[in-house]
Amino acid sequence: MIVAAKSSPVLLVDSDKVGLVPLSLRALEVSQDGAASLNSKYEGAMLLYDDGSVRKIEKVVRLGLYGDSIGRKLLSALTSVFSIQVELSDAETMPLSEFKSLIIELTRKDARLEEPALPHSKSIEETIGSIRASESFTSVFDAIEMPGDEDCLDAL
Repeated sequence: MIVAAKSSPVLLVDSDKVGLVPLSLRALEVSQDGAASLNSKYEGAMLLYDDGSVRKIEKVVRLGLYGDSIGRKLLSALTSVFSIQVELSDAETMPLSEFKSLIIELTRKDARLEEPALPHSKSIEETIGSIRASESFTSVFDAIEMPGDEDCLDAL
């Protein structure tokens, strides 16, 4: 399935479940990497949505220069930015308890990084407590202080 537009950012979880990255869905349209590199990095990675749905990246195809106008395409060529198409699996719903466990595991790992992907303005214990107390997928995203779309990764 080809990616469908949604406005809220998602969490990108690598296929080894080692890291997570807040991702703007605009990132599923543009990249500076080649197709082989994109597929080796992202094939099998999961996108976690704030409604509990999960989709896996099945394939990334590089389409060509990014932009609709000649000027934008020229700039795209100069900066090596390309349009991509991301093929996703059908959406599945992860049980909230499994979702929370995965987010807790990945949030702990993220907090130990030199440059974490999440804000971590609260202590890790406080964040984990908030995740455990969450009664919805949206409240899990709130607990980890999911950044707004403008502060998320916007290119693969």
